[in-house]
Amino acid sequence: MDSIKQLTKSTVPDFIASIDTFLIDCDGVIWQGTEVVEGAREALAQLRKQGKRVFFVTNNSTKSRKQYVQKFYKLGIQATEEEIICTAYVAARYLTCNLGYHGKVYLVAGTGLTEEFDEAKIPYIGPGVCAMSNVQSDVKCWICCCG
Repeated sequence: MDSIKQLTKSTVPDFIASIDTFLIDCDGVIWQGTEVVEGAREALAQLRKQGKRVFFVTNNSTKSRKQYVQKFYKLGIQATEEEIICTAYVAARYLTCNLGYHGKVYLVAGTGLTEEFDEAKIPYIGPGVCAMSNVQSDVKCWICCCG
């Protein structure tokens, strides 16, 4: 790896061989809308064949990891929940692991966040901007999560 000064067609195999783990964006890299990007399936299969660890990252919070696994399946790509790092999951993990927060959260979000919060057993109000109008005045939310 130290000898590679410039990435060229001939140095790509050595460069790939030197990497253990790949973090790959989903939108625009693996798929565009409902279509797989040309060559994505083959590239992922090759990385897996070489024993590389592959993680899929996305800043789209509209889906949970379970929903993303379903999308990957429909596109003919192998993926597990453990390989998917989406903002809905990261938000739930951050609240519980980094902040140690155990109170209610006001969610202005869709099913991605609600499913991940349910999985993490984080209580919430919502989802949606109108949810607060139906809340008793003694309910405290110290965190609002929008996504």
